[in-house]
Amino acid sequence: MNVIWLSLIISVILVSLCIIKRDSKPMFYLLFAWMWILFTFNHANADFKMYRSIYYGTLSVSSIESGFYLLCKIFRNLGFTYNMFLGVYSFVGLTLISKTIFKYSNNKSLVLGLYFIFPFVFDVIQIRNFMAFAIVIYSLKYLIDKDNINIKRYILLILIASMFHSFALIALAFIFLNKFHSSKVKLAVFLSILFIVIILRNGLLVDLLSKIVNSEKVAAYFVDSRYMPGLKTSLLSILICLLMYIISYLTYKKTKNDFSNITYQIFILVLVLIPLLFYNATIMRFPREMLLLLYIAFSNNLKPKTRDNKFLYNKKNIFTGVLMIVLIVLWLDTFIISIHNEKSTIYSVLRDNYVVDLFKEEE
Repeated sequence: MNVIWLSLIISVILVSLCIIKRDSKPMFYLLFAWMWILFTFNHANADFKMYRSIYYGTLSVSSIESGFYLLCKIFRNLGFTYNMFLGVYSFVGLTLISKTIFKYSNNKSLVLGLYFIFPFVFDVIQIRNFMAFAIVIYSLKYLIDKDNINIKRYILLILIASMFHSFALIALAFIFLNKFHSSKVKLAVFLSILFIVIILRNGLLVDLLSKIVNSEKVAAYFVDSRYMPGLKTSLLSILICLLMYIISYLTYKKTKNDFSNITYQIFILVLVLIPLLFYNATIMRFPREMLLLLYIAFSNNLKPKTRDNKFLYNKKNIFTGVLMIVLIVLWLDTFIISIHNEKSTIYSVLRDNYVVDLFKEEE
């Protein structure tokens, strides 16, 4: 059997059982272990060679944040190989994500199963982004239980996250999310961002930012035309953002708890950031990583199973569930290439793995 199909079968079985069982701790931990294996023992993906070279100090990239560099240096000096480093690194990140799931979701294994479907494979590849947003998601508990001390803790964690990927700094805007209940504020923010995009097009803000932030990073995000999306990707991305907002609104109206409230506000922020999408497709990393919050909020719409293993569905839950399925399909169709393509993100994560290699047929 081709190893990619073996990995795919294992993944489908574990994810299916997690979704069916919904709140099964054994299934949660089994899928967690499989995700850790796929992350730790991966040996070829789009960014693997670059990060391995950075880890061993044979490649210097000035746009890489200092926190990630420092962590690599510490583990390298301790004698860890790159994959050993990935083992510790991924365990910490997945644990931070799991703690958030356990704290806020009534259907834990369901959430992890959805996260595996998307965007887990991206996190295996974009490891700086993975850790940064694992910290951001974990830190939200300090924003939900808001007081002066917790706000300071939240800001500190966001600053730590930004040492892995500067994109995490966008999470500082979450502190002001309660302001987004005003339609006037939403419009003002949207128009402000649209104005910024126009300035970016003229190159004025790029020059200013280059004097404040690393010039290579500014060039990568705002000058390099490779990051500008095509019309199809832009339209699909807007549709994705709208769907995420609608689902967050429906879940908030159903549960009306603190977690669904902050999730809803975050996806209002996603909507007002849409103008930036026309300048740089990487802005979609933000809603992509916030998907986990949407999964948690959605999972709390579902009542826990009764002893006779039945579940009472209603029209609103079914409608929200259908929207969630459409959303995930759109994400997969827009940002992940077919499994039959060897350059696919899925292909590299499921096939190129030292553990999976043990089951390769000898040629």
